[in-house]
Amino acid sequence: PQNCSNEKFDLTSLQPIRDELEQQWPNIKALPNSASHGKFWEHEWSKHGTCTGLSQLEYFSKAVKMLMPTPSIVKDAETQHSVVKKDDLLAVYGGAQLAALVCKKNYLSEVRVCHQKETDGNVGKRMDCPQSILRESSCGSEIRIASFRMEEEEESAAVE
Repeated sequence: PQNCSNEKFDLTSLQPIRDELEQQWPNIKALPNSASHGKFWEHEWSKHGTCTGLSQLEYFSKAVKMLMPTPSIVKDAETQHSVVKKDDLLAVYGGAQLAALVCKKNYLSEVRVCHQKETDGNVGKRMDCPQSILRESSCGSEIRIASFRMEEEEESAAVE
């Protein structure tokens, strides 16, 4: 389900977890102080959060806790400026039924995974994704990984 209510997104409601969101689930397409910076989270709330029955703060707090760690093959491809094989990446996410890989211009843009919804609105266990989600996979057999490291991180890594 998606877009289940017209509840407007309120970025100020996320103030208690704003730093965590910026670190763990950032909008990489807009600068932090830009007018469009909150649009990513607004989209996530409107499309997905409105269907949970949770408040905006509850939804984003739970979502951040559920983020999956970046697999080592992705980290390695990023640092070595190499590619990841689609089948290898699907394998680390549990297989082709449990994840949809979305690419833009051959670069990994999203990894979509599916979860059951509990009767109380909470997120349940991972589950096979429906065909409607799996059809959204758009990556070829080799996937490029973009680097999002900040300049100071690169400089400190070079010093080490």
